[in-house]
Amino acid sequence: MAELQRYTRKDNLILSGVPESKNESVFEVFDQISNILGSSMKSKDCLSISHRMPGRVQGAVKPIVYKFIKRQDKLAWLNDFKKMASKDKSGPGISTSVVNKKLPAGRIVAHDHLPPFFLELFKKAKQQASTKGYKFVWIRDGRILLRKVEGGQVLHIRDEKDLSKIT
Repeated sequence: MAELQRYTRKDNLILSGVPESKNESVFEVFDQISNILGSSMKSKDCLSISHRMPGRVQGAVKPIVYKFIKRQDKLAWLNDFKKMASKDKSGPGISTSVVNKKLPAGRIVAHDHLPPFFLELFKKAKQQASTKGYKFVWIRDGRILLRKVEGGQVLHIRDEKDLSKIT
């Protein structure tokens, strides 16, 4: 079931940390960030639907889910986001001030839309990899990947049993 959920979310992207505003359009938020990234993609051309996700914690900023029409557009936009984030050395993702100087201080992060099972598995893999000295833990196309050193072997974590591969 978790694998089916992962597959159905492959065209989705989550944007976390974008402060909410009254009467906002999440499509305009996408276009604004896309423009900052230097991407030519516009919401009307590449997105089928978008909305804020329900909040789990009272008062927390709700993430935005974007469903792309084509997976290659999602991957290209995410790649542009990661390039911008790598230039911003002040933390993960990009600073909210890059998007709009009037926004409260914070970080905006883009990532794959994982179902709860894989999200929990990712957290466990990240924690275990940290204790074992792994330098890289990431998600690509909904898959959990780890690498101990640059250029080293890549481990693919599919389920709880695979966590034993982290040595």
